[in-house]
Amino acid sequence: MRLLKTKLKVLRSCISKLYNIRIKEHQTKIIEELVERRDENFIDEPSLFISSALSRKKRYIVLDRVLVDTPNGQQLFTDPDIVKKETVKHFEHFVKTPSHTSTNIQNLPDRWQRTYAPLNQVHSSIYDSLLLPITDNELRTVLSTLPKK
Repeated sequence: MRLLKTKLKVLRSCISKLYNIRIKEHQTKIIEELVERRDENFIDEPSLFISSALSRKKRYIVLDRVLVDTPNGQQLFTDPDIVKKETVKHFEHFVKTPSHTSTNIQNLPDRWQRTYAPLNQVHSSIYDSLLLPITDNELRTVLSTLPKK
């Protein structure tokens, strides 16, 4: 009886070790597949790679019905074509275009005039060089600092 118990303990230990090895192999295989998929996404689908790297979840809204105000009262539509048409119509008219546009700082409210007014301590000539064309020498200098690959 004692011999049987010893052999069962050894067998149990072997099975447990084999099980742990299989679990590790399975985890390694899954990790390798995910790394391969990540590398493929990096090359083929950068947006998927970035979303995955940032742990972004894809969020979406299912629009399978729409409630529309009609002359006869509110009406619920479930026809996909009508739902799509009414949804487009809603978002086209959801935000009204402004009745006026402020193209001059004097047309803005006082708060925004103060915010966007030029700063006295900054001389306007500091921007003059920004309007000059880029020279060949400047271009070569910048290009020479870029990584080779």
